[in-house]
Amino acid sequence: MADTPRSRSSSRSATASAAGGGSRSSKGTGTRRAAAKPAAGKGTKTTAGKPRRSSGGGSRTGAKRRGGKGGGTAGRMPGLSLRTLVLTAVAVALVVVGAAIGVSIDKTLREEERAEAAARLAEERAAAPRPAPKVTAPSAVTPAPAEPTPAPAAAPAPVEASTPAVTSTEALDYAHANSGFTEVPPAHSPAVSPPAVVTPRTKPPVPAAAPAPETQVAALPVPPRAVFQPAPKAFDGEAPWVKYAVPSPAANGRPMIAIVIDDLGVDKAGAKKIVSLPGPLTTAWMTYADNVRAQAKAARAAGHELIIHMPMEPLNGAIDSGPDVLKTSMTPEQVRARVRHGFEQFDGYVGINNHMGSKFTADSEGMRVVIDELRSRGLLWLDSKTSPKSVGARLAEQAGIPFAERHIFLDNTETVSAILHQLAETEKVARKVGYAIAIGHPHDATYRALKQWLPTLEDKGLVLVPLSAIVRKRMGQG
Repeated sequence: MADTPRSRSSSRSATASAAGGGSRSSKGTGTRRAAAKPAAGKGTKTTAGKPRRSSGGGSRTGAKRRGGKGGGTAGRMPGLSLRTLVLTAVAVALVVVGAAIGVSIDKTLREEERAEAAARLAEERAAAPRPAPKVTAPSAVTPAPAEPTPAPAAAPAPVEASTPAVTSTEALDYAHANSGFTEVPPAHSPAVSPPAVVTPRTKPPVPAAAPAPETQVAALPVPPRAVFQPAPKAFDGEAPWVKYAVPSPAANGRPMIAIVIDDLGVDKAGAKKIVSLPGPLTTAWMTYADNVRAQAKAARAAGHELIIHMPMEPLNGAIDSGPDVLKTSMTPEQVRARVRHGFEQFDGYVGINNHMGSKFTADSEGMRVVIDELRSRGLLWLDSKTSPKSVGARLAEQAGIPFAERHIFLDNTETVSAILHQLAETEKVARKVGYAIAIGHPHDATYRALKQWLPTLEDKGLVLVPLSAIVRKRMGQG
């Protein structure tokens, strides 16, 4: 009990020395320890030891506690602030990115909605005006007298659609042409054409409005004139198509009609009947007919005009188009040789037309050779139009040769009544355009129909002319 106050004072001095400084505390402590040792006696070790432990331990513990409190306050605060700043920055960044993504998504959705709305409006606008022009514009603008005139050209269609099966190979090819081709007046109306036009036109009749030249330019892109190799001959006097033309009755402003009879020469009896009709008719003679030279000469003596009926390949390969046929599989040299062979069969002709040819006349390469030969010999081309895809008229116009196209087929149906109906349609075309070309064959029904019809032309104010007269009119020369 007596040692306890001293040890506490010793501990206090040790604590004070630790707080005050190292050197001073040790000196003070040593002096006090030296003075205390004699009085303490045996209890000195216990008392001295305890203060040292108490002093050392208390000093370290106090230091640790003070240091711990001070270190915790000074060390933890910066760590918490940095962590808070980082977390705050990350949170702010996430908020900003999320807001940006939300704005982008919202903008995209709005644009898609606008695009869909615009597409719906465009579809509604595109669909809305279609019925309007059909109902209002044509009925209000189209003049009344313009409608009845196209009606005659469409009238023969019902008759031909209900016709029985035809028998001749030529009529079969013509029937194929009629199934996909509507007969229309050819080139141009004489009232519209200029008086001194050298090159004929091949386009259907159009009003003399501004769009006509644009349509022609767009419709004639191929082929260039350079493809026609032979240069036109310098004929002595007139070209053969003019030299051998049959004199034509004076039209005196009357509509002109040319009747062309194909397939002549093979059926000699049928050819004689046709030649016996009042003319001038235009007779087309087969190149392979027996004794065709004498038959053609007799027809020319009777006042009929002559042309060569050149066999050409039809689309239907099962149809026999006769010998010496021009085919699309031939080389240009082979085609040229066969054309020249046909030219040698008789004399006095003004040109040629195609026998069948629904396939060949649509072939530009083969038809160029034919047009080359016609151009070099001064002959005309009559396109029988057995195919709506025929390029013959277009190539003839580009080559600058005289040509024409048929308007009406007479005898796809071999009955007198059907042929008379087609002749009436020919009259309508002639009154509308100023001229018309009809093609028939030496059938008995065709002969009997023409025998009835030909004498009526004078009273109807029409005039029968050879083919060359219509070609001249088309070229502005008659």
